[in-house]
Amino acid sequence: MKRKENYPTKHHRKCRSNGGNSEARNISIVSNKQHEAWHTLFENKDPYEIVAIINRVWIDPDLEFVCIPRHNYSLLKTIYNEKGR
Repeated sequence: MKRKENYPTKHHRKCRSNGGNSEARNISIVSNKQHEAWHTLFENKDPYEIVAIINRVWIDPDLEFVCIPRHNYSLLKTIYNEKGR
């Protein structure tokens, strides 16, 4: 019996091969199609490697996609807001 392409599946946000676990905060429920697409594009790369791929291949060359640890995000947000963006 063939399964539907878009059945829900669990995606580990930080993959287990990079030290991720199966706690609820590390799991996203996505369609099987989305899950397969993610791993086709990015395999089990870490966020910094993924950002490098996105910048090199996918995003407007006049823009920069960045990965910022959450503990640094509030400082960056303050700087960004001060520039009137």
